[in-house]
Amino acid sequence: MKKHVSLPCLLVALGGMLLAGSVATGDVRPTAADADRLQQKLVTIAAYGAARSREAHLTPISERECNAFFQFRMKETLPAGVTEPSLRILGNGRLAGSAVVDLDAVRESRSRGRSGGSSGGDWLDPINLLSGKLPATAQGTLHTRDGVAQFRVESAEIGGVAVPKALLQQVVAYYSRTPDNPEGFDLEAPFRLPSGIREIRVGTGEAVVVQ
Repeated sequence: MKKHVSLPCLLVALGGMLLAGSVATGDVRPTAADADRLQQKLVTIAAYGAARSREAHLTPISERECNAFFQFRMKETLPAGVTEPSLRILGNGRLAGSAVVDLDAVRESRSRGRSGGSSGGDWLDPINLLSGKLPATAQGTLHTRDGVAQFRVESAEIGGVAVPKALLQQVVAYYSRTPDNPEGFDLEAPFRLPSGIREIRVGTGEAVVVQ
C-alpha cells in the first residue's frame, strides 16, 4: 500500500474517497508546501505505527493540507475519469467531499457486466438518467473506535441533484476497483485503520490522527 493511500481522510474522501468540486478551500488556495507537509506527516504516522510504541501519538491534519495533497501529489495517480477531488472537514465527525466523475464510463461498465443483454427495467436505473462528466458530492459522519472506522453517508448529489446512496456507491465502487478487490470499495463498510491508528478526531477544518 502506498503511503498516501494510508491517510484515513483519503480513504474516506476518495473511497477512495468521497468525492468536492473545487480544490480551493476558504479564501486561501493550498500550496505545494502544504502537500509536502502532509507527506512528511504520513511518513511519521507510518514510522510510528511500525514502531508499535505504547505511548499515544497525535498528528493533526488540516483540511488545507489534504486538498493540497490531492492537487500536488495525487493528480497523476487518480483513476481515469476522476478529477478535481477535494475534502471539507466540518467538525463533530462530519466530512464532505467530491470530485468530477465520468458517468458514461460507469454506465458502460454496468452494461458490459450484465449477462443476457439489457433488461426491460434498465431505464428505471438512475445511472441511466445521468451522462457526461459531472461533480459528485457526498456528506456524512466518520465514526472511529479501537482501530476501526466506518463512514455513514448523510446525503449525496450528482450534477447538483440529490441521488440515493446506492447510486453514489455505484460510482465509488467503479472507480475504486483493483485486481485484489474487483468489486471496489464499499462506502459504508467498516474498515481497519492502518499504521496502528486507534481513532481519528474530526474537528472543524482539522482531523487529529491518534496512534
